[in-house]
Amino acid sequence: EKYGPVLVKGSHVFTTYWKQVRATSQAFDGAGFFRSEVKGYTNTNGCLVLSPPRTVAPTPQQTEETELMARKEAEKEAETREKTDM
Repeated sequence: EKYGPVLVKGSHVFTTYWKQVRATSQAFDGAGFFRSEVKGYTNTNGCLVLSPPRTVAPTPQQTEETELMARKEAEKEAETREKTDM
């Protein structure tokens, strides 16, 4: 496969997870590059080509939170309509 992990390093990239030594050592290689979850490759023009994003299903908790937020928004809209109809 031509796609490999995209490694990132620079002043704009964080260097450690706060008080999480193990997470930091897993996220960074020995040279200090951050191992992103993005895959890509450099083409013949020297441009970085990223792999298409993969679809990740939401967790049950995320689904529940989204539904709760939608219900609250619908309730607010209904209240606003009731006030303007009076």
